[in-house]
Amino acid sequence: MTEEGTIARVLESSLVVIGAVVEQAPDPSSAPGGHIDLRPEAFLKGNVTAGLIRFRTAETDACADPAKFLTDGDRVLVIARRGSTTDWPGPSNVFLLKEGTATSFLRGDAGFMSESGLIELIRHETNQFAVPAQSAAEGEGIDWVWTVLPVGGATLAILAVSLYLMRIWHRIDPS
Repeated sequence: MTEEGTIARVLESSLVVIGAVVEQAPDPSSAPGGHIDLRPEAFLKGNVTAGLIRFRTAETDACADPAKFLTDGDRVLVIARRGSTTDWPGPSNVFLLKEGTATSFLRGDAGFMSESGLIELIRHETNQFAVPAQSAAEGEGIDWVWTVLPVGGATLAILAVSLYLMRIWHRIDPS
């Protein structure tokens, strides 16, 4: 696992997400294979969504059988390729995040780095770290009392001062 290789894969991707495995199951609608559902914790690249993200898996997947390596509750960082954000990516694009370390799924890759180091490496390239809202109240929008009222009051004060100054100016020079 080299930093340059990881950066290249991130730049080629359309989605980089950190999430917890919620469910793994065979999927009768996509034979052969199944699916893995992730509950997103943070997005390092791509559109943010609070709902589960479903990745399709296949028996011929380059990541072998992800179910052999993952259990419900495991935290992973997934780098999904452009155009195939619903397919479970290859082993070099999946990192298991456990006890502060990030371990690649790539066979024969004994390398690992700290979870925070991997996140910082990716954030340096994408300039994104978005956390989905955990409840409807968090995604609420604008705070009327602490945002709209002060801005509205300041706008009215500026308008009043400018009208007063315009009145004085017209007394001095009525033309």
